[in-house]
Amino acid sequence: MKKTKDIIKEITLINAEFLSLLYGNVCQLCDTIFFEKENLMTIHILGKKAHPVLRFETFNQLLGCNDCHRKYDDPKTKDEVIKKIKKIKGNDYLNTLYSMERSKGLQKLNYDAIKNSFKNRIKELSK
Repeated sequence: MKKTKDIIKEITLINAEFLSLLYGNVCQLCDTIFFEKENLMTIHILGKKAHPVLRFETFNQLLGCNDCHRKYDDPKTKDEVIKKIKKIKGNDYLNTLYSMERSKGLQKLNYDAIKNSFKNRIKELSK
């Protein structure tokens, strides 16, 4: 039986593939196009450790470059990035995320269902 951390790693890779198909190889925050998708990463609006039930929620994610991720994590430049997030997700994005989190409660994550959901969404986008 696979360890939870290995399952999360596998889903994270599938999730990254989904985001790349959904948004192209473009940083959603600075609009830079990357020819290598390895230069892009998932930016979690609400951190995955503090908000584990939102880890794989697409609304809690942005496809971003390393530079924008660093800016989001830096208290000096975070406000600049938050303005961009509001343009992308809407001004009420935090309330939406907290509402999503409350509705999920402290449920145990069904990693198989999450993985299958991303695989099905990838198939749909690939058509």
